[in-house]
Amino acid sequence: MKRTLKQICFYTMSLVALATIGITMGCDKDSEGTGGGSGVSKDFVDLGLPSGTKWKSTNEAGFYDYDSALETFQTTLPMKDQFEELINYCTYSWDDAKQGCNFVSTINGNSIFLPAAGGRNCNGEVSYEGVIGSYWSLTPTNDDRAWYAFFNSGGIQMGEVLQCSGLSVRLVQNAK
Repeated sequence: MKRTLKQICFYTMSLVALATIGITMGCDKDSEGTGGGSGVSKDFVDLGLPSGTKWKSTNEAGFYDYDSALETFQTTLPMKDQFEELINYCTYSWDDAKQGCNFVSTINGNSIFLPAAGGRNCNGEVSYEGVIGSYWSLTPTNDDRAWYAFFNSGGIQMGEVLQCSGLSVRLVQNAK
């Protein structure tokens, strides 16, 4: 399979960053990503986060480039600091069977599951399904990049990615 330099850089950056982050938070709870417990609505899960942000219980279908994600979901895309809050106030555990990550609130025990759907490079090729999860944030970094959360079985972190990339989208409901 022939890969372009942009494809190689995107995935190399993701893998190198994941390999070096040193975050491997454990979780001993069995989470199905349904939210469980109190504070759970049909569509959004209250993780008890300090900001009051609630996370949607499922992803939006497909991959979106940054502009499409903004046009379609602008008011409900998470900001970089909302992803950081999710990382800081939830335990993270990889689920081999479901190929993704469980996030369980350390505050109230509610949880969400983020699938590792892979990503689509700027040329349209999808790869790393079941291995890497890549999620847009609303926060741009400059004209051609934006912040995103990415993870694999070894950890999760925030990074910058080209806005032409196709990533997953998980929506939030901001505190009123």
